[in-house]
Amino acid sequence: MDWSCLGHAMWLVEAAGLRLLCDPLLGPEHHGGVFETVPRRRVRAEALRPDFVLVSHRHPDHFDVPSLHQLARLDPDAVVVTPDRLVAWAARALGFRTVHVLPPGQHVALDGVRLVTTPSLGPDEWGVMIAADGAVGWNQVDAVLRDAEHVARVRDEALGALGQAVAAGRA
Repeated sequence: MDWSCLGHAMWLVEAAGLRLLCDPLLGPEHHGGVFETVPRRRVRAEALRPDFVLVSHRHPDHFDVPSLHQLARLDPDAVVVTPDRLVAWAARALGFRTVHVLPPGQHVALDGVRLVTTPSLGPDEWGVMIAADGAVGWNQVDAVLRDAEHVARVRDEALGALGQAVAAGRA
């Protein structure tokens, strides 16, 4: 499994022959040009070729309508997954054919890749734990958790859903 940080909160995860794109933000700015992406860059949408587009929540630096529009024009068959009904509605309106609203705490198997959506105290958002090829990665995104103990509990529950053990002594 390979995780590539493409700037800000956008990750491309390549695993078991699938490409999962998290929180696409393709342009050099967000929030209608108020903020710049860091590092400042422009990502070529056609180079990404995601099978799945994961949109963690509706903040404009994660739910970027122009980026989703570019991706939908290039491949309307990419599957969008989000916890937010507004994001799902927009993804369909932009041209994505398959959109799933997936709440926190769900386990999904995708041809050799397993996902667990992890909770947030914030509304309509999640983190996502991805397991494939004997490895696990956790993108907490902007998920709000109380403290380190809460983070550890959420981690352990998600790993348990994936059938993974937590190594002793790790926080």
